[in-house]
Amino acid sequence: MNYTEYASFDATGLARLIRKKDITPKEVVETAITAAERIDPKINAVCQPLYDKASAALLDLPVESPLSGVPFLLKDSGADLVGTPTTNGSRLYKDDMPSANATLTDRYLNAGLVVIGKANVPEYCYSIHSGSKLFGDTLNPWNIEYSSGGSSGGSAAAVAAGITPIANADDGAGSIRIPAAICGLVGLKPSRGRTPTGPIAGEAWGSLACAHVVSRTVRDSALLLDLTHGPDAGAPYTAPPPPKAYAEALNDKPRRLRIAFWPDAPAGTVVDDDSAKAANNAAALCAHLGHELVDASLKIDHGEMIDHFHTISAVNGAAFVKNGFDALGEAPSERLVENALWGLYRDAETVSGTDYLASIRFIHQMGRRLGAFFEGVDLILTPTLAQHAWTPDDAAINDHDVKAYLHRLFGISPFTLQANMTGGPAITVPMGVGHTGVPVGAHFMAAYGQEHTLLQIAAQIESERPWATSYTSIQI
Repeated sequence: MNYTEYASFDATGLARLIRKKDITPKEVVETAITAAERIDPKINAVCQPLYDKASAALLDLPVESPLSGVPFLLKDSGADLVGTPTTNGSRLYKDDMPSANATLTDRYLNAGLVVIGKANVPEYCYSIHSGSKLFGDTLNPWNIEYSSGGSSGGSAAAVAAGITPIANADDGAGSIRIPAAICGLVGLKPSRGRTPTGPIAGEAWGSLACAHVVSRTVRDSALLLDLTHGPDAGAPYTAPPPPKAYAEALNDKPRRLRIAFWPDAPAGTVVDDDSAKAANNAAALCAHLGHELVDASLKIDHGEMIDHFHTISAVNGAAFVKNGFDALGEAPSERLVENALWGLYRDAETVSGTDYLASIRFIHQMGRRLGAFFEGVDLILTPTLAQHAWTPDDAAINDHDVKAYLHRLFGISPFTLQANMTGGPAITVPMGVGHTGVPVGAHFMAAYGQEHTLLQIAAQIESERPWATSYTSIQI
């Protein structure tokens, strides 16, 4: 199998070839590794190659598993893999070896996926650009002058470039959907508690973050959710079970949906022409498919939301810093951390326990308000981003003023944080390519637990505007 043949298949398609014995897992994995060795030096998506481990895994592959032999990347945060550091893009954690696999990692391995590496992230996943002093910048394979996004930018760049058909990602403020949008991929953020965070953590970032994948096709995203969702032992909470298997739900045409169209960004942020066009095209396509577009909106104080996000992330970031330095036996300092993370540590010193609980209460109240809003509509449609492309320098923080930094970043991405704050699912789907050569996406949010509705509308759009082969236009 050559690269062109390999990259023309999604994960579901490769697994089918392997089951039919048209090709062996060894051939597929070797092709993926060859692709990574040729392509990755130009985009820097794979921060930890694990090619020897991948070859060894082929000797003990669960051959009856649904995705047996399909190459895969783990994001270098959260998805612990024994024998491999989980660095979180930080020099502070560059040698941090997990004592056990993450529950989610085990579910990937049980599905038959073969991990060929770890994907690059910004330090503590705290940026819309995947770059760090530890591993450097990940570039967008559609146009390497631009960022591949963050914080799952390594995963998205690798999938967009055809290194793997699918890759692990997580999302605490848009980190699945942002890079998926600008790399021309499907990016589903599941509901709070849908995928496991064990065996150590009960939740991530005060319940704001959850994990899934970035993929080229809707069916791959649905299948991976089928294979990974549900609580692990001792989970503090979980999302309600789906009405049927997510992949099976793709066969059902959704009923006529009421879709609230929000083309305008909160707080007066200007949406660029490419992003606006993508959202308008998605709205027109939904109307063509028979859905009802309605003029309904929910007033959200965007600035207040960012401030509460800052409080929650500062406290969690400070714990990340303290735990890392405690392991080294020294006091926290700027020695091994970058500007944003050190700024979070210092900001947390001014946050009281009461302040933190007020921010947790705020996100719960936001969830209640959005839940009530969804009693009158099925989906919300927005642009994925207000600015569809940016350089690594655009996303850099040059001082420790994290609050100002967040207001700047959420000016670029003003539509994604709402789903994290409220716990509901959201998805971005490709809607073409902007004037920079970087893709643009459209963004849908649904009520808590309604991933199947998002996957169904995404599949409808995909059937009308197939995008899975668009990676072939990438010139690397």
